[in-house]
Amino acid sequence: MYKNLIHEMAVKKFVTEDFAGRLGIPASEVSNKIKRSGSEFTFGEALKIQKTFFPKSDVKYLFHIDTAPEKTVRTMVHDLDGSLGSIDLKVEALNDIKKEMQFLREDMDAASVDMEFGDFHRKIRMLDDLIHYAVTGLTAHYKTTDKIATSLFSKIVKEGVSNEKETDKS
Repeated sequence: MYKNLIHEMAVKKFVTEDFAGRLGIPASEVSNKIKRSGSEFTFGEALKIQKTFFPKSDVKYLFHIDTAPEKTVRTMVHDLDGSLGSIDLKVEALNDIKKEMQFLREDMDAASVDMEFGDFHRKIRMLDDLIHYAVTGLTAHYKTTDKIATSLFSKIVKEGVSNEKETDKS
């Protein structure tokens, strides 16, 4: 199950200078160790390779394997709900920044009659337009996503829909 996935991920991750630097060995040495280990290996073999070649590193970090059991749909919906709550707070903060930028732009429009701050005023207008565009789009997408998450939450958590496979009753 893990054979090709581990090998592909290992080759991609191990040959980088950054990772080799963390291990304190040259990237070429890391690449050669991977090649010598064979093109395919199991998770157990990966543990042996880790212990042999990289004793100071954690195999989960080396191979990016999530050995935790699969999350249930209910858990994922709770995670989604929490993430959307966090996004909502960030959207509110961006809306506050947008309002302040609009006030600053209005002040600059009123003060720039003599054009002393022409370049600064242009940058303020540009930033105001950019923030307005980004926040408007983000808010619209957030509202749509929130509606989907709310309906999922009510169906799965409140109504108790399970993630077990239903059998055909034909």
